[in-house]
Amino acid sequence: MKSIIQLTAFVTIFFLAGAFQCQRPDPAKKYDALLNDYLALWNTGQTENLEKIIHPDFELRMTPKYEAEKGIEACRKSVCNIFLLNNHNQLFNK
Repeated sequence: MKSIIQLTAFVTIFFLAGAFQCQRPDPAKKYDALLNDYLALWNTGQTENLEKIIHPDFELRMTPKYEAEKGIEACRKSVCNIFLLNNHNQLFNK
């Protein structure tokens, strides 16, 4: 009888521990706002809050140039250049 109670207690604890591990927070909720800010940065070209969005050691890697552009200022320059290029293309392709 004692072994059945011990087995039941062990199985119950095992299932409860598994249930709590399955309820991990959704990483998408944690990173949604950050990702939206990063995408808005590229879509608007507004780099005022860049320091709040990326790490100072950020490395931007884009094709066809695979050399990393490192740091916040390099990212700021790339965002501005791409935003200006996209706007230029939109002006002349209408």
